[in-house]
Amino acid sequence: APLRGNGGRATLARQVTDALLRLLRDPARRAWVLAGVAIATRAAASLMSVVIHPDSPRYLRMATLIGESRFGEALAIPPFSHPLYSVLIALAEVFQRNQLFAAYAISAVLGGLSVVPLYLMTRAAWGERIATIAALLYAFLPDPVELHGSALPEGPFYFFFLSTMALGWSALEKKSWERALLAGACAAADLPAAPLSIEDAPGRAF
Repeated sequence: APLRGNGGRATLARQVTDALLRLLRDPARRAWVLAGVAIATRAAASLMSVVIHPDSPRYLRMATLIGESRFGEALAIPPFSHPLYSVLIALAEVFQRNQLFAAYAISAVLGGLSVVPLYLMTRAAWGERIATIAALLYAFLPDPVELHGSALPEGPFYFFFLSTMALGWSALEKKSWERALLAGACAAADLPAAPLSIEDAPGRAF
């Protein structure tokens, strides 16, 4: 019986691996499959997290105050932090009452979805092979995985930052003002999502 059980698990693992490889060979789905892998690594990091990051309570408290329409009090919490991540948490709490879970989910999902603009931009510049390698490195690179597996704004920041770059590149290539507007909107969302104080904003521009 144990051997049969082990054989069944091995068969299932091979089937899952074969299915993933088939999806990865499909260029139309590859970016989304890689994004799913990146989200999975970040979700695993969230599940293995045993200590909350020291900055997380500030964002959670801001989300609580924003959910109660006490925006002034939320922005007055020192040190100053842009409220976008906390706004996203407050919105997510409409569907998921566990605030910490919502904060982890936003960070992991948006951090993982960053693979899509990274892949598309890299593919446009250097081709499918380099884009796939870059996306896989991003999916498993320890530092981003650890950051996006925490209740921190780095996940949204990576998403909006890479989306800005990809849309900007595409706007220049295709001479599209619509994509340029979208790139500007992502850039506007990127700064509020940045895990930096307002004093650091001028430095980020350079």
